[in-house]
Amino acid sequence: GIKMAIDKIQAESINLADNFAFTGTVSGAGKIGQVQQSILSSTVSHNTNSYADLGLDVNITPSSTSSKILVFVNGYVGSDTATANVYFDVQRDSTTIIGDTVIRIANDSQATYRFYNIVFNWLDSPSTSSQIQYSLRARTNAGTMYLNRPGNQGGFPDVADSVITAMEVLA
Repeated sequence: GIKMAIDKIQAESINLADNFAFTGTVSGAGKIGQVQQSILSSTVSHNTNSYADLGLDVNITPSSTSSKILVFVNGYVGSDTATANVYFDVQRDSTTIIGDTVIRIANDSQATYRFYNIVFNWLDSPSTSSQIQYSLRARTNAGTMYLNRPGNQGGFPDVADSVITAMEVLA
């Protein structure tokens, strides 16, 4: 019964590598050349309507001018003011590559106890083999915004870490 079926399956098994051998060449295009990451564990605050660097920065030196850089940002923001607008951008050195992404703080009695997740993904073409820096910046139109904590912590310590990652994608 079952043993005979298993013996038959084993006898008829094939080697996929023999039947589907790769005969082309691999150029390396699209492969990840390197990954750089920075984690910000401390709380950062900002209280003006002008952009400021939040200290969530990562440096990367592309191996070629034709490489692309895939940038990921995962952060947490809160505010001490309900109905505040908190704006974010991501810069490569002094060039804005993602601009004016807004988080609107809820207008309710619990607003200052909440924080919101901010996520950015961007495939950048910096056209350089020199070191570059990617940075998260923010501004707010009311009160004080916080990275890595809600506006009112309710007696709790810092509650989040924010991360920025830069991956070199080879051309």
